[in-house]
Amino acid sequence: MTAIAHYPARHYLRLRLALGQLHNISPDWIVPSNGASELLTGAVRELVNLKLTYLIVPGFWDYWRALQGFGAKVKSCPFSWKRKTFFLNLDPVNPQLSGVIINNPHNPTGKLFHRDILLPLLEKFALVVVYKSFMDFFPPHEQQSLIPMMGDYPNLVIIRLLTKFG
Repeated sequence: MTAIAHYPARHYLRLRLALGQLHNISPDWIVPSNGASELLTGAVRELVNLKLTYLIVPGFWDYWRALQGFGAKVKSCPFSWKRKTFFLNLDPVNPQLSGVIINNPHNPTGKLFHRDILLPLLEKFALVVVYKSFMDFFPPHEQQSLIPMMGDYPNLVIIRLLTKFG
């Protein structure tokens, strides 16, 4: 019982160091939380500062809820997922003042966006939020994580959950 007498370390230093080493990135770029909703709320607060947020539909309802709750202006972008080959044709009118939220793999379709599809978004948008809650369903050699690119793109936010596999 004495092991649970204290709250976890506020800054999660040991966890951030371990995750940084695992992913070969700076631990300063890692923000552990008590759930993805907390991180999504933080990302949405940043998106609200932009003029427009692009949102892939159909998509996870919490994106809409959070964006609307903070008064963000949202542009709905239908995703044609029924084709064998799929792509994201997102061209923001004002790239410096636009953001995008995308989940990879896409929920609810399960389609996995290849890095080559996602990387151009980092050049087109002021802020790109990638929500990757189901990536671990894919074998490691098929995963398309952008975590290794984080050092090159300060406009990239990746939200990763452990609830599915942790």
